[in-house]
Amino acid sequence: MKTLCVEHGSGAPGPVNLDLQVFKKEILMTKIKSVLIAVAFALGCLTVTYAKSYELAFETSMEVGKVQLKPGKYILVLRGDNAVFTNTRRESYTTPVKVENGTKKFKATGVDSVANKIKSIELGGSTIRLDFIE
Repeated sequence: MKTLCVEHGSGAPGPVNLDLQVFKKEILMTKIKSVLIAVAFALGCLTVTYAKSYELAFETSMEVGKVQLKPGKYILVLRGDNAVFTNTRRESYTTPVKVENGTKKFKATGVDSVANKIKSIELGGSTIRLDFIE
């Protein structure tokens, strides 16, 4: 066992023996923990960043749930029980939805609306239909 003898500053009772192997192991464990935390954080960010999104465009103003969307292009992302619509100016509008899982995949994203009020959206490539809560 290699030890290092270190003299304390004034007031210390005498030399202290430090086991270098134990000290190196503690440093290594600290580094490993830091790397694992960084990896977990990065994976969490990737999950949020790569959430499935759907492109929509509206020629007129549309009421969806409890929000009013102006004409334009939007990206729709489902976050739990909420639909988040983000326009090209990065303005986001969030409204609650009821998520319905069907048995058959929808070929394309479809919007069911009546008099400029969106009732539901079928998400293309999935079995999910969003019913908007008024």
